[in-house]
Amino acid sequence: MESRPLLVLGSDLAAASFVRSMCSQGYRGILVVDSSLEPGGYLGTQHSVGFRFEKLPLLIPERFSGFFEKHGFQMLCKEVSFAIAKEGDHVSKTMCWRSSGEKPWWYPELGGRLCIPRGGWGRAIKSMLTSGCSEYTYYTPRKIDIARRIAVLRNGRVIRYGVLVSSYPLPLLLEGLYDEKISGKFMELASSLDHIDLMSVALGIRGEAPKWDIVIHGTRASRTHTFYILSNIDPSSAPPNHYLVESLMSYCKGNPPPTDQVSRAFAEARWAKLASNKEDVVSERVYTIPYITPLESGKGLLEEVRAYLASNGIYLVGVGGLWRNMSPWEQVESGVKAAEEISRTRITTDG
Repeated sequence: MESRPLLVLGSDLAAASFVRSMCSQGYRGILVVDSSLEPGGYLGTQHSVGFRFEKLPLLIPERFSGFFEKHGFQMLCKEVSFAIAKEGDHVSKTMCWRSSGEKPWWYPELGGRLCIPRGGWGRAIKSMLTSGCSEYTYYTPRKIDIARRIAVLRNGRVIRYGVLVSSYPLPLLLEGLYDEKISGKFMELASSLDHIDLMSVALGIRGEAPKWDIVIHGTRASRTHTFYILSNIDPSSAPPNHYLVESLMSYCKGNPPPTDQVSRAFAEARWAKLASNKEDVVSERVYTIPYITPLESGKGLLEEVRAYLASNGIYLVGVGGLWRNMSPWEQVESGVKAAEEISRTRITTDG
């Protein structure tokens, strides 16, 4: 068994900002755990044959670029052009056709200057989580004993932690918690949490890129609701004489993802005049991102469980942890707020 002062579940914006804040205060030996080989969570980055693939091509309005620069992200900004492939309610489509007064937190503002970190989100987050004061591992927890503050990871590591901070999807966290006093509440809450998931199909294509940066499709005739020509926004995401198209599809229980998602993504990119010959596709990636848009339910029970967990050394942050449709900058702030709260508690205890 190993001891860690801080155990962090998840590696997204909230988790990264939390770790960065704790490291700046002198904390060491932080262990960060998530389900992917590379950190970043839904903002992971992968490289292949000269392309840089983003699991989620998140774009930030330029008015928030200074905020992200302050929190360790070096931002690249561009005037982003957009077109409409087919008129329709594209926001409802991203919400899997639910009637909602809000749009998903990750959906871009159309028009104006938008920003992305230089080298991708995953690169920036990785630098924060592997800076010397923290360690990253991709094995997720099998069971967490709240009373004893012990987490058993799926690779066999047993961690005794002082404080646990989680941006992990709340349903998954609740499944792994063990506590006799409130286990029924955990199960009740887990069964009430609904969500919308996302699939991103990225196509690396040989040839000259189309002129648009973002193309949206708002009708049910297409599974894809948003196309990003990411190499137009950030040229470093594709090698010379190639371009990168990322197609986003939302799905839920009533509308599951298609089985032929890569062929479907190419067909729809071709229909939208963003690709021509399939033979020119030289690389492809498919990312499924579950729990990306939480739909709040059972707010009273949710608050009760949050308070109980905090009283037992488990703090929830970010979209997945707090189970709230939060903007990217709110996610960063939630990580910083948790760091401040934990530091105050420790000071009070030590004093």
